[in-house]
Amino acid sequence: MDQNYSHQASCIEFLCKNDFDFNKLYYNGIPYLNNDQEKMLEKKFKKQIYFAGIERDVDEKKIQKICSSITDWLLQASDEEIFVIERFKDLSDTILHNELRKRFPSIWTHQDGNKILIEKITQDKRTEYEATQFSDMTKMNMWKLLA
Repeated sequence: MDQNYSHQASCIEFLCKNDFDFNKLYYNGIPYLNNDQEKMLEKKFKKQIYFAGIERDVDEKKIQKICSSITDWLLQASDEEIFVIERFKDLSDTILHNELRKRFPSIWTHQDGNKILIEKITQDKRTEYEATQFSDMTKMNMWKLLA
């Protein structure tokens, strides 16, 4: 959902003079989707195709290193065990979560402040998480996940 918007210079000038918080606008956004956009987005998330065809500007070596450490951990981990990694400032959380969930069907990722929790799960648990994934995302500022 790449929405375009325009504004007039006189409006920006007015907002600046009245101490409008542009950071709040761009960091928190306006979480709005019409019904058709929401349905389309939900279908894409359920099919795991939202990021298909998007050019990523990420450090593939860093992702591979993370995947290697997860693979090593998975060899000895039991179900519901948690593996913790620190967030990376230079790596999008959304892309990392999506990439790990796609590469490892036996894990689910969770965000906890500056940490990413990787949980070893059963197929039933994954199905449960996937079913609630979109509804959980709508509780957050949706646009942050799409930015």
